[in-house]
Amino acid sequence: MGLKHPIDQSVRERVRALVSTDQKDFADRIGRSQGWLNKWMHGSGKATIDDLVRIAALFVGREPQPITSLERRLWRIWRRVPEDDQLSTVELFEAHVRHLRRARRTESGAKAAHTSHQIANKGPGRRRGDGKTKHVS
Repeated sequence: MGLKHPIDQSVRERVRALVSTDQKDFADRIGRSQGWLNKWMHGSGKATIDDLVRIAALFVGREPQPITSLERRLWRIWRRVPEDDQLSTVELFEAHVRHLRRARRTESGAKAAHTSHQIANKGPGRRRGDGKTKHVS
C-alpha cells in the first residue's frame, strides 16, 4: 500500500480534483502512464521525488522540468544527513550562497568601477604620455 502521510494524502486529493476528467493528459505531462497515475491516486503506487516535483510544478501552473542528476545526488546525500544535523547543514549551504553572492557583487562592482573610470577618461581632450587625459577647453 502507498504512503499514509498527511502530505501524501493531500497531494493525492489535489491530483484527483485536478485530473478528474483527463488522467491521460496529466500522466503524459508528468512523464508517467495513465495506469501508473491511477494506481498512485488510489494509494497502491509509489511516487519518486521526480514525480512529486513534476506534480507540484503543474499545481503552480508551470510545465515540469526534469530533476538533474546533480539534484538527485544532493537529495540522496540529504537523506543520509542525521535529522539533528539538518538545520545546521541548511544554514551552512545558506552561508555559502551568501558568500558567493557577495563575491559576485564585489567582482561586478570592481568591473563597474573600472569601466566608469575608463569612461571618465574619455571625452574631449588628448592623451598625455602617462595615459591620462588632458582636457582642452
